Amino acid sequence: MLLETYVTITQIVDLRWGFVIHGCIDGYSILMIYLSCKTPIQAESVLQLFLFAINIQGIPSRVRSDHGYENSLVTVFMNLIRGLGQGSHITGKSVHNQRNERLWCDVFKEVIDKIYTEFHNLEENRLFVVDSGKRRY
Repeated sequence: MLLETYVTITQIVDLRWGFVIHGCIDGYSILMIYLSCKTPIQAESVLQLFLFAINIQGIPSRVRSDHGYENSLVTVFMNLIRGLGQGSHITGKSVHNQRNERLWCDVFKEVIDKIYTEFHNLEENRLFVVDSGKRRY
């Protein structure tokens, strides 16, 4: 099944805690292709998730992502597969796609906000000390 467009977005949850939520959404159907929490931010992690997704869904016609370096290997992959000058990878915000933005609001509200709350509670109860000098991962 070849999807028309993927929108790959990397959402930084909080650099304070050192983890990132990566998400990939089909821009046509607004189907969440993947949602994964990783530490730290790495281009290899994003590419690995993307390759897993295309193994199941097929190679998209184009990908949209932000300008972050973590998406650089997906850019290279799409340009190698679809060719330069084909619009295979588009960088920049997707603020005009209201359905996509709404989905990310729902993900934040139903998933990420719960993580924020738990980590704040751990800190307030002194069960997790950010500045302890110990590696988190």
